[in-house]
Amino acid sequence: MIKQPSILIVDDNADSRLAVIAALRKKEYLFYEAKDGEEGVALARKHLPSVIIMDINMPKLNGYEALELLKADSNTEAIPVIIVTAIGSMDEKIVALEKGADGLWSKPFDRKILLEQIESLIKLKKLQNESLVALENTLLHRQSQELIRYYYTDSLTSLPNRSQLIKNLEQQTRCGLILIDIDSFKDIVYFYGHAIGDAFLKPL
Repeated sequence: MIKQPSILIVDDNADSRLAVIAALRKKEYLFYEAKDGEEGVALARKHLPSVIIMDINMPKLNGYEALELLKADSNTEAIPVIIVTAIGSMDEKIVALEKGADGLWSKPFDRKILLEQIESLIKLKKLQNESLVALENTLLHRQSQELIRYYYTDSLTSLPNRSQLIKNLEQQTRCGLILIDIDSFKDIVYFYGHAIGDAFLKPL
């Protein structure tokens, strides 16, 4: 089931939140609203939205503080965050980027630019998620292959072990069995220890 893209709008101004929703409503996003940074962080952790749009000047937690908390949390660090700044406030923009913001807007915003940036961030996040899943699947495959190899081979000699022999017999797979007796091997282990005994076996 494909998850519906969702937008979390964090702004203490209700009119500003409604303006963003009105600009994006045609795209059929699912919207969440928070009136301050503290509520925004809580909703982000609960719903894991596709994109977060957040104002800077808010009560309880401002945009910078909320952004730092989101980027420090492994569950929310990958969510793209767009910080809304005042027009011409270059200092605010620099600070926001330094703290990990993925996009910047100035009020009043351009609806077309707003839509394009959000769609780009959602597509980018989707590609990142798909790449992460592919990587995880590859690692799981390698781990499973390694476990299988470990289960069916002797860790010292890397030769097929008793489990492999039993499997072959159960599956009626043709296999060979060689019994080798090493004279005085117990004496070597007794006098020199198991480490030397293991080293002695490897070349054989």
